[in-house]
Amino acid sequence: LGVDAVVVTALGIKKQEKALTYNVQEVSGSIVNTVKDANFVNSLSGKIAGLQINASASGAGGSTRVVMRGVKSINGDNNALYVVDGIPLPSLRSKQTEGIYETPDGGDYEGIANINPEDIESMSVLTGATAAALYGSQGANGVILITTKKGQEGRVRVNYANNTTFSSPLVMPEFQNTYGTSSDAPSMSWGEKLVSPPHRYDPEDFFQTGFDETNSIGITAGTERNQTYFSAASVNTRGIIPNNVYNRYNFSLRNSAVLLPEKLTLDLGATYMKQYSRNALVQGIYHNPLIGVYLFPRGDDIRKYQLYERYNAGLGYTFNATLKWNVTDWLTLSGRVRTDNTRMNYTRKIYASSNTLFASEYGNYLNHTMSHNNLYADALLSIDKSFFDRALSLQFNLGASLT
Repeated sequence: LGVDAVVVTALGIKKQEKALTYNVQEVSGSIVNTVKDANFVNSLSGKIAGLQINASASGAGGSTRVVMRGVKSINGDNNALYVVDGIPLPSLRSKQTEGIYETPDGGDYEGIANINPEDIESMSVLTGATAAALYGSQGANGVILITTKKGQEGRVRVNYANNTTFSSPLVMPEFQNTYGTSSDAPSMSWGEKLVSPPHRYDPEDFFQTGFDETNSIGITAGTERNQTYFSAASVNTRGIIPNNVYNRYNFSLRNSAVLLPEKLTLDLGATYMKQYSRNALVQGIYHNPLIGVYLFPRGDDIRKYQLYERYNAGLGYTFNATLKWNVTDWLTLSGRVRTDNTRMNYTRKIYASSNTLFASEYGNYLNHTMSHNNLYADALLSIDKSFFDRALSLQFNLGASLT
């Protein structure tokens, strides 16, 4: 960026980059749209200095951990705060079982993971404590500011994009094919040498070719005083683990209007998202198919065994509004409000004859539903006044927020 470039900082305040006393890194929306991922946050890996992206091994649509410049808490939350169009997103990360036996991944319930990347205009990353100070303890781990697209003045423009990727295991462990099982240890491969194996078992055959297909359409149109933006997107993903499926559908509508020329503007937006995730890979020893795949006795027939895990996610919708009043050319008053409503449903089926550590001899069925409602509102008074032919400038902000 040039020294005269204007960047978006905390609370949607715009400042010249040369006037900042802290580090702000700008990232264009094209960065996360070149090669798409079911969770677009993974596309930021290697793109931002000091940003550590840790994607889980839970398959398609799994959660992602974002840490800026190192871990700050041993047992607390180290994830960055996400702010969309000046409004912080609530943390919806689910409380999930952790331990040696199993750690199911319910996916990433944070709103950021479910955003349509085609709606992103640009991102600003606030990595220092000074930069994130206006967000208080919420911004202690750094802040990622996201500016979404608005309608544009002029004729109707339609943009369609498709991105399709395929995936397969890159590196597999090396397995021996010499020894089979014994009566003392029928589930191990420490028996006598195999003369003629009944079935040549190759763990690589367990995996399938995964794919991730994203289709999106964006429509923009408007006049000098009113602009509208609409987008719709679908993400259909199949993981490399059999029966691992992730589908997501996004809809977004935004309208910007000038109520009083050069004085009063109103920005309204609404988004709706629905996702479905099935059979996310479980970490740990139990209910993790890779343990059995890799330790499966050599020479046995794996076709006698199947995977029965099922998972179901939920839906959410968001409404937001911003009203801005330019009292004078140096005094601005703005107010914003946003509501997030999310409903999540998690279903787990453990069939009869499964390990009784988690179920009875007849199996186990769990159906868990959680609703989350969040309301955010703020007001901001901003003064940006220059004196003595711009030789001296004054910037002052006074505001309050409610969550």
